[in-house]
Amino acid sequence: MKLQGACHCGECSWVLNGEPQAALRCNCTVCRRYGALWVYGYDEQNVSIQGATLAYQPADSLAFHACSNCRGLMYWRALAPNDEGFYRVGLNLRMADPGVVADLPLDQFDGLDTWQRTVCPECVVADVF
Repeated sequence: MKLQGACHCGECSWVLNGEPQAALRCNCTVCRRYGALWVYGYDEQNVSIQGATLAYQPADSLAFHACSNCRGLMYWRALAPNDEGFYRVGLNLRMADPGVVADLPLDQFDGLDTWQRTVCPECVVADVF
């Protein structure tokens, strides 16, 4: 499967090669303000990203990237590589076609208090699009 996303103006885009297991909704102080839904991969391994972005770095571990033109939030990217040399990225699923991702399972991550993931087998992305 190839999943694609693009910002509103079309200057930035991403491609995820592979089928995500679930989308994640996070309630941390940043993600809840962005309203993003995340799917994950590794830059230059199974993810390709195109276009100029502006970065916001709220922590030492990652930076959020938005289109430099329309300011659509595209992804976050780890600031350091993993042991294999790849950078983890969270792709904003709201940049994808809603019809393509509507049936993808939706999990919750409590990034505000407990830092625990809740799997919700009956929840799907269509519930929040």
